[in-house]
Amino acid sequence: ICASMWVSRIIIFLICSIGANSIIGYSQSFNYLHYTTRDGLGGSTVYDMCQDNLGFIWFATNNGLTRFDGKNFKNFTVNDGLPDNEVLRIYPDSMGRVWIASFKNELAYYENGKIHNKFNTKEIEYNPSFGRILDLIEMRAGTIWVFTSKYLFKYKYGDSLRLHLQNEINPNRIITQIGVGPSWFGEKLPLLINDSIFYITDERAIFYKKFVSFSGQKLLYGPPVKDIDTPFIIVDHDIVATSGKGGRAYFVSTISGAVELDTLTYKPINRFLPGKVVTRAIIDKEGDYWFSTLGDGVFKLANKEVLTFKPFAQEEYLNEVFSIASAGKKIYTGNFKSKMIESDMKSGYKPFSFSSFLPMADNRLATNRLNAIFSLPNGKFLLGFDAFLIKWSGKVNNVLPVTAIKSIASDDHEHALIATGLGVIRVNLNSFKATDTIWQTRSTSAVRLGNTYYVGTLNGLIEVDVNTRKSKGVTQHPSLVRRITDLKTSDNSLWVATSDSGIVQLTNGKVVRTFSESNGLNSNICRVIYPYEKSLWIGTNKGICKLDLLNPLAFPVKYDSYNLLPSDMINAIFIKNGTIYVGSPAGLTYFQEEKLPSFSICKLYIQSIRTESGIFSDRDTFHLGNSANQFEVYFSAISIKSSGEVTFYYRMTGLDNHWRNTKSELITYSSIPSGDYQFEIYAVNKFGVKSETRKINIFVPLPYWKEPVFWIIVSLIIVGLSVWTFKFKEKQIRNKLDAQNQVEKQLASLEQKAIQAQMNPHFIFNSLNSIQQYILTNNVEDANRYLSIFAALIRETLENSSSGKISLNREIGYITKYLELERMRFGNTFDFIINANGLELDTKIEFPVMLVQPYVENAVRHGMRYTTEGKGMIQIDFWRENNHIFCRIKDNGPGRAESFRIKSKQHIEYQSQGMNLTQRRVDILNTIFEEKILIEVKDIINEKGGVAGTEVQLTLTQITHETDD
Repeated sequence: ICASMWVSRIIIFLICSIGANSIIGYSQSFNYLHYTTRDGLGGSTVYDMCQDNLGFIWFATNNGLTRFDGKNFKNFTVNDGLPDNEVLRIYPDSMGRVWIASFKNELAYYENGKIHNKFNTKEIEYNPSFGRILDLIEMRAGTIWVFTSKYLFKYKYGDSLRLHLQNEINPNRIITQIGVGPSWFGEKLPLLINDSIFYITDERAIFYKKFVSFSGQKLLYGPPVKDIDTPFIIVDHDIVATSGKGGRAYFVSTISGAVELDTLTYKPINRFLPGKVVTRAIIDKEGDYWFSTLGDGVFKLANKEVLTFKPFAQEEYLNEVFSIASAGKKIYTGNFKSKMIESDMKSGYKPFSFSSFLPMADNRLATNRLNAIFSLPNGKFLLGFDAFLIKWSGKVNNVLPVTAIKSIASDDHEHALIATGLGVIRVNLNSFKATDTIWQTRSTSAVRLGNTYYVGTLNGLIEVDVNTRKSKGVTQHPSLVRRITDLKTSDNSLWVATSDSGIVQLTNGKVVRTFSESNGLNSNICRVIYPYEKSLWIGTNKGICKLDLLNPLAFPVKYDSYNLLPSDMINAIFIKNGTIYVGSPAGLTYFQEEKLPSFSICKLYIQSIRTESGIFSDRDTFHLGNSANQFEVYFSAISIKSSGEVTFYYRMTGLDNHWRNTKSELITYSSIPSGDYQFEIYAVNKFGVKSETRKINIFVPLPYWKEPVFWIIVSLIIVGLSVWTFKFKEKQIRNKLDAQNQVEKQLASLEQKAIQAQMNPHFIFNSLNSIQQYILTNNVEDANRYLSIFAALIRETLENSSSGKISLNREIGYITKYLELERMRFGNTFDFIINANGLELDTKIEFPVMLVQPYVENAVRHGMRYTTEGKGMIQIDFWRENNHIFCRIKDNGPGRAESFRIKSKQHIEYQSQGMNLTQRRVDILNTIFEEKILIEVKDIINEKGGVAGTEVQLTLTQITHETDD
């Protein structure tokens, strides 16, 4: 497909372009894909192009060398080793090299990711004074012939570039043509040097015969045809280059387009890109046509069998097709501005305009698209516009003002079902009037299946009973509650297209199949569906996807702007007699699928592999370090026809045996453990073609710490550490015991202080003062009683100081004595109640000593002392719930805030420390024992919202004293 296969070539000076007539029918055009610098092409002026034996397409541009794999463009410049950024000729040989001839008259070649030039490869050193390199050709593997305007050079792999034919060539003559020559030449290379034909042996050129040619740049000579030694063909415009295969020319590039030739008869078959200066035309290995141009980048033609009909040359937007139908050999399309086009795709077309009916419509938008064309059994059509519905049979029969028609479907033999922007109506085909409303809000499509109407809406699918008109939403699948774009019936099934969730098939009310991007759909944004025979054609915003209904495992067929269509936005699909018609913003595209080439390639190419040691080219085995064990592989898939839609599957056996897939072209393993692994990867293109599986062996050695010597050393260290750890733990235990003893001492000290706080001198003085008062008033009986209680209280205090806890019964007795003394001292101004709820009988229940008394003392000192209304009351309750003992102390004093206010105005000679000491005791006990003691203090609120006293509640886990049996 490249210069090595040229049959003949004329090197010319480009002259001004002359217009050419296309052999394609009027208003029909090929669907080209145009690549420019915006897509990544190195330069817009492309002098040459070729395809190498891997499948890459190469472009020689005015701004460097560009390589294309179907998805990515990679550019090479002088920074990568090019002799000059302006590359004039490129040529791929059988050994994978791409030869490069630059504007500076220097030679280089690309191989395995590196550009070899005269500075790093002395064997191809070329003297620029020999002239510009015009051509390169390979005769045998590794043997390259290099042609200039006056000299011929030979390069053999491993040898140096050598000059040939120095004596045979007249310096005033130039080489005009090279090629395979007559069949009896065999593999010998023929040269046409002005008036003589030479052929080359291994070492020299041998004169063959005189040759008489006609001057002119529009003349092409070729190999023998039917005993004609030097046949020729005249083209319309000056020739820039020719391309050949199998020893015969198949493309002629001219200053006004390219001409495809029949390789047997040399007759023109097709003409392409009229008006553009085409520098090279080739056909790649997948059948795509490529055209390089001067100043306008590169054009790709995926298939010349696919044509697009564009009747409106001046107003391009009018070519957009929204609906398609047929009658006989005629094809009808719905367009903008109330227009319909009738065409037979061969002899011409006829436009019809219905704009005269706009004044009678509610919707008078000038765009007025023809969104639906429905064929009636009697040969007539229903035409559904944005503004009205028309019955048409070559002329307008009836008009019905209906706003925003979206679809038309059959209801029964007398009615049609019309989905509109305002709802769904039934239209009587005889009276041509709306007879019924099926749905009263905006709809996108409507069909009838059996006794059910199905309506597509913005909020999902609705089913309406034909007889009862009862409606309900269809919610069997999440996709069915999304925006519905199209509905079609086929073989008792309903096909539902959604705006963002793919396709759903319903049969007998059940979801039997879904199709989305996750299982092969080219886009979840579906615009139109068309069941045909045993397949479903789906139009999306990314082209067409054909689904095989008989084989659910078959790979879906995809057509888009990269390999077939002029636009990816599909508005309508219609199929008749094997011809597929597609409506899009670009016009009406049509083709026969059976004529489309189904061949495509998918080759996996490892670009580079990165490890901690550096970046490497592709190789089979890698040895990584046990610490430098990062592995990163960069790759690509060469599948020109797929245009980048390739999925890669990979796994690392030994690490993860499951195949994973990715669209990325980079896979990184940040840390591979020691062991033997095999990295495997293959690619699958958009047509389901699978590449060969590439395998790379990876070895990561054991780290030093897994070696036997290392473990002996570690064992000794472990023994030493164990001894040290044992001694350290032993020391920790001792320190812990010392700390615990310290805490116990501190607790004992606090308990002692608590006892001392209870027996503070102020309390003792008050008690003795009370006894003295009783004696002075001759109240001997009360004095004796007070003294008796006081003595008992002092005795119990001294007895309790020797133990950490006491029984609940003793605690209640102690609190009772204390409250009796305080009540007598305060002149019986308060009463107290102690409710033990029978717990006093359980001798096993024990309390921490001196835990409750400080809170009782606080109730007396701050509650009863400042009580102003009524008689004071202190109530103490003990009860048990589950495994907890509760103690609640309530008083009807003025509350904490009022008590603090009164106390702040008085002189306090003694400040009780009992509450503070008790809290510190509780904190220490909570750090020692898992069972926590909880203390809650709060004000008592009466019905009026005022403070009616203070309440203290203690909660602690039941502490029992186990007696010996």
